[in-house]
Amino acid sequence: MSNSQADSLVSRVNGLAQRAAHESTPIEEARTAGVLLAKLMVKHALSIGTSNPDAMRQLAELRQANATLATQNLKLQAELAMARQGTQSKPSQGAWKRITARFDSKCPACAGHIEMGEPIMYRKGSRAVHVSCLYND
Repeated sequence: MSNSQADSLVSRVNGLAQRAAHESTPIEEARTAGVLLAKLMVKHALSIGTSNPDAMRQLAELRQANATLATQNLKLQAELAMARQGTQSKPSQGAWKRITARFDSKCPACAGHIEMGEPIMYRKGSRAVHVSCLYND
């Protein structure tokens, strides 16, 4: 990688990180910036340094906001599904639960990789799937 390419990569990473963590960025835009940042970091095998306390605080706030939004989304999706079915009962296999993956696996819905520590959806008798795969039918 040339110096100009490295500089461009650093500029993109910094821009996405700032957009994702800025308090005035709308939550969906922050989430998109965070996803793009993560993809870019995986593609180029980059990691986040822990020497900047402000960056670490912003990252923690972003993760908390993302978890809160995901929980709200799950509740709304469940209510929508029940409304479509015209019932308030739970599925016979039990309700889907949002958990953290304890080990690497493969999502049966998209055949994508599930990494340890990633938020996933699980219910008894079913294989774990990405949160996004469960609701993108």
